[in-house]
Amino acid sequence: MSTIVPNEALYRSLIERVPGIVYISHFGSDAKWHYVSPQIKEYLGYAAEEWLADPSLWLQHVHPDDRELVLAEEQRLHKTGRAFFAEYRMVSKDGRVIWFRDESMIIRPEGFDVPVLYGILSDISERKATEVALRESEERLRLALEAAHLGMWEWDPETDALFWDDRHCSLFGLNPKEAPATAAKFLELVFPEDREWVRHAVREGLRHDEAYGAEYRVRWPDGREHWLASAGRVLRNANSRAYRMRGITYDVTDRRGLEEHLRRAQKMEAIGQLAGGVAHDFNNLLMVIRGHVELLLNRPGVDAGVAHNAEAIQKASDRAAGITQQLLAFSRKQVLQARVIEMRTVVKDIANLLRRLLGPMVDFRLQLPAEPLWVRADESQLEQVVLNLAINARDAMPNGGTVTAILDHVTGDSPVVRRRPGMPEADYIRLRVIDTGTGMDAATQARIFEPFFTTKEFGKGTGLGLATVYGVVKQSDGWIWVDSTVGIGTTFEIFLPAVKEPDPETSKKTNAGKETGGSETILVVDDEEGVREVATQYLSSHGYFVLAAESGARALELAAAHRGTIHVLVTDAVMPGMNGPALAKTLLGERPETKVLYMSGYAEDTSLLEEARDRGEGFLQKPFGLDTLAQRLRELLRK
Repeated sequence: MSTIVPNEALYRSLIERVPGIVYISHFGSDAKWHYVSPQIKEYLGYAAEEWLADPSLWLQHVHPDDRELVLAEEQRLHKTGRAFFAEYRMVSKDGRVIWFRDESMIIRPEGFDVPVLYGILSDISERKATEVALRESEERLRLALEAAHLGMWEWDPETDALFWDDRHCSLFGLNPKEAPATAAKFLELVFPEDREWVRHAVREGLRHDEAYGAEYRVRWPDGREHWLASAGRVLRNANSRAYRMRGITYDVTDRRGLEEHLRRAQKMEAIGQLAGGVAHDFNNLLMVIRGHVELLLNRPGVDAGVAHNAEAIQKASDRAAGITQQLLAFSRKQVLQARVIEMRTVVKDIANLLRRLLGPMVDFRLQLPAEPLWVRADESQLEQVVLNLAINARDAMPNGGTVTAILDHVTGDSPVVRRRPGMPEADYIRLRVIDTGTGMDAATQARIFEPFFTTKEFGKGTGLGLATVYGVVKQSDGWIWVDSTVGIGTTFEIFLPAVKEPDPETSKKTNAGKETGGSETILVVDDEEGVREVATQYLSSHGYFVLAAESGARALELAAAHRGTIHVLVTDAVMPGMNGPALAKTLLGERPETKVLYMSGYAEDTSLLEEARDRGEGFLQKPFGLDTLAQRLRELLRK
C-alpha cells in the first residue's frame, strides 16, 4: 500500500497533538478504518490497534439515542458524496458519555481505488453542557415568568422600537400580532390620565440611570380596566450610551382593588368614629331636653300654651333622636337585639309594605328559595335594611321600573365569594336588591355609604339611609357591595353569615303594665350632669330614693356609705375611667342582690352589653322617655 500522506512522520506528529480524534476510513459499503489517532485511548478507552481491528466498534459506541441520526447522515453521505457532519454522543469503554462533533471530507488520495473519508471527532462536551445549562436556565425563567404572570419587553430609545413577548401581549388583552411596534403606540393603550406619569418614569430612568418603574391603567379591547406595573433597567454600551431598556410587566388589578377597599374601609371607620361620638353627645343633650319636657308636661295645671310648646319641643327631639339612631347604626355603636331568624320570613313579612312604598309605577318582584335561610341578626334592624334599599331603588327610578329582591345561599368556595376582596370563605345568606334605575358612576359609588351624602335635591333626603344599611350589615358581621352602571341600574348585595337552625324555644311574654312609681333605692350614675339631674328629679317625684354619682368611683363610695339595700343600679354604659359594666361587676361583688339597668347614647363595646343582657340586666338606648325608664325599673324589680 502506498503512503497515506507525504511526510507522514511530520503530519502524524501534528495530528497527535490535535484535541480530538483524527480518523481515516474507507468510503463505501465496507466501512473499513485505515487510521485513528492515539487520542482514541484517552476518549473512548481503546488503543488505536484495537479500534482498527474491529470496524463495528464505532457504531456500537454511538449513544443508542443518537444512532438513528448518525445512520441517516451516513446514508446522505453515500447518496450525495458530500461531507459528513453530525453532533452526537459516544459512550466510552468505561461508560462515560462524550459529545463529539464529527466533521469529515472526501478525498481520493493517490494509490487508493476508492474515495477516502478524512475526519475529526472534536470533543464538544463542555459546550453541550453549557447549552444544556442555558436551556434549563431559560426554561426555569420561562416557568417563573409564567407562574408569576410576568411579561417581558425591550425598548430601543434611539429608534423607539418596542419588543414584547407573548405573555406581555396577554397582559394587555392582545394577541402577539396586535403588539405595538413603538413606545408611542404603547402609550395609546394607557389611560390618558396616566401617560405623563409613564413618560416621567422613563425620562428619570434614562437621565439618572435608575431603575424604571410605573403603575398605570390600560383598557382591554373588551372594555375592562386593568392596572399594570412595569419595571426595567437601562443598558448602556462602552460609551455610556443607552441602547436598551429591558424589563417586565405584571397585573396589579387585584392588589389595587384590595388597597382601594382598605382605603374606603379606613375612611368609613374614621367617619363612623366621628358619627358615633357626635351621636353619643347629642343623645345626652336630647335626653336632658326630653326629660325636662316630660317633667314640665307632668306638672299639674300646666298652661295650655306652654304644653303646646313643650309638645313641639318633644316632637322635634324625637325627630332628632331618629337621626342620631341612624348615625349610631352607621357607626356600629347601637346595641342590636340579635337572635337567630329566618331571612325568608323577614322579607316576606314586609313584602306588602314594600309594594305600597314603591308605588304603582314600580314592579316589585320577590325571588325566594324553597329551603329556609337562617342568620343571626336584629330582626327590626334587618327590616330597616330591606326598606332602605327598596326606597333607594325607588328614588333611582323617577319614571318607574323594576325592583327585584332575591335571597339565596352561597358557599365559601363559590366564585361569588371569591371575587369579593377580603371576604372570608364561609357560607352566607345573600340578599340582592336590583333596580333598573339611573345607575351611578364610580365617584358616586365610592361615597354612597357616607352619612349625609346624597344625590337628591336639597330637602328630599338626609343621606342616612344607606349609611344605616352599611352600619347594620357591618355590625351583624356581614358584607355589602354595590355594582352599578349609569343608565342600566344598580345591584346591592348583602352577605350575612349563615347559621344553623335554632332549637325550638318557647318565649314567655310578660305584661309590664303602666306602673311607674316605687319606694326602692336607685343608684343613678352618669358623667353628664343634665342626665343625672333629670333622672333624679323624675324618680324622686315618683317615690324612689335616689343616689346620684358622676363616676364609677364616686358611685362605689356612695354605695359603701349607704347602709340599706340598693335595689337598682342605673348606669351609663360608657364613662371616663370606670365604665358601666366594670362598675356593675364591682358593685355586684359586694351587693349581689342589686339589679342593673344600663343606659347609653351608644354602645362602645356591644359584646359587654350583650353579655349583661344575657345575665338579665336591662338596657335603655338614649334618648328615652322617663316613663319608659320607670317601667323598665318596675320590670327589673319584679324579677
